[in-house]
Amino acid sequence: MKKKVLIVIVLAVIALIAKSIIPPEPEGVWAENKVSASFPDGVVNEPISEPTNQLVYIDVTGSMTPYYVKNKRTNVVNALSSVLTLIHRDSTHVRFLGGNEVHTGFGNDILQKAYDKEGIRDNKE
Repeated sequence: MKKKVLIVIVLAVIALIAKSIIPPEPEGVWAENKVSASFPDGVVNEPISEPTNQLVYIDVTGSMTPYYVKNKRTNVVNALSSVLTLIHRDSTHVRFLGGNEVHTGFGNDILQKAYDKEGIRDNKE
């Protein structure tokens, strides 16, 4: 019985020492990827307007292959289509990483070009 009490006391002392050695989390650290900013009125004088053009780069390297397989890319098509409709479609330029060619059209058509460019093949087609 005395051994158990002694062990508990030793563990409690070790925990207290460890807590005093480990520095506390600094103030102002945000968790869960939440970021916000606020400014007093009049500090930022930025007019509210839509962007006039956008440049989107798509990674079509081998590691991204699963995103471009014909019958499995619905989520990627939906995401790209949402980006393409943020502003006028002609003002959006899509390029593949490492390339200079500008791709236009609908999300699925652009991803089909990525599919064809990289020679991606789905064994289940």
